[in-house]
Amino acid sequence: RVQVTCLVDPLPAARAQLRVQLHACGLLDDDEASCIEHGSLEEALAADEDGRRFEAVVVMVPSFLVGGEDLHEREAGLALGARRHVLLEKPICVSSAAGERLLALWRACASDRVFAVAENARFWPEVLEAKAAIDRGDIGHVLTARAC
Repeated sequence: RVQVTCLVDPLPAARAQLRVQLHACGLLDDDEASCIEHGSLEEALAADEDGRRFEAVVVMVPSFLVGGEDLHEREAGLALGARRHVLLEKPICVSSAAGERLLALWRACASDRVFAVAENARFWPEVLEAKAAIDRGDIGHVLTARAC
């Protein structure tokens, strides 16, 4: 079972909205103190140096350069350096060199941790509409689904 224990976003309003959505999905406990909030991943990692509060990080920031720095490389690198499991939204980085640096960091610091790249389509408009159609009964009983 997954339990969200820490939310990180520079915008308090975004954290509040995410808290509501995660609670509705059953990924947050009713106790608000069970999930702490931080404005940056650096803050969150500093507050949980031993990894007891959260052992994994899902990196869901845009993959582009900010001030010459690849956001995916930066955020995933922080998490790997802190020996957390990392799920990184694709693409891995904006350049193959940045991706190679991340893999080297994983090998050096956290090779016993999961480092995975994935695509989460859960909130894409077409996926939300498909779920709504299923919920309304528009397409009958769904046994399985696959997207390509």
